[in-house]
Amino acid sequence: YIVPAGSFYEFSGLAGDIRIDFWNEARMPMAVGAGKPVAFRGELSAGQTVITNTWTKVNLDIASIDTDSAFADGKFQPSVAGYYQVNATVTDNSLPISTRTISAIHKNGVVVSLGSTSETAKSYRSSTSDVIYLNGTTDYLELKGWVTSTGTCAINERSDVTFLSAVLVSGAQGEKGDAGDSMW
Repeated sequence: YIVPAGSFYEFSGLAGDIRIDFWNEARMPMAVGAGKPVAFRGELSAGQTVITNTWTKVNLDIASIDTDSAFADGKFQPSVAGYYQVNATVTDNSLPISTRTISAIHKNGVVVSLGSTSETAKSYRSSTSDVIYLNGTTDYLELKGWVTSTGTCAINERSDVTFLSAVLVSGAQGEKGDAGDSMW
């Protein structure tokens, strides 16, 4: 439960009542208040075949979360300006397994966050995260991946291992007049 500052919380049970008068407030990194909360998570519905050693747009085609209706054509383009915590993961599904897998978050077609990478006999997954400002009108994010394999290169469609997600953490005035305030 969320209890307002200055309030008390009371537990009742067989052994009697317990009253809690003092606690610290938790400050959560998400947009709250008069602003519009924005959260998004894009995923693949099927595995995606890619060309080895080539940056390829991950064809995200499912939004399991999209509070701002900001997902179209594999892009996240919110209507609320502000700073977004963005997370991305690309997972290999090649035969034989990839020797290099890299994820990258692109803003307006330009890489802004490059994922972890290692060149080994088995380079299976790459993740990246960053805080990225989006203007609420023209700025958009895409997920791209790089897979290296001597065989058929593919990106895994499992929603827990290939995705792009974003949540507004500190906002500004949006195109539609929505404010994305933050507790910070």
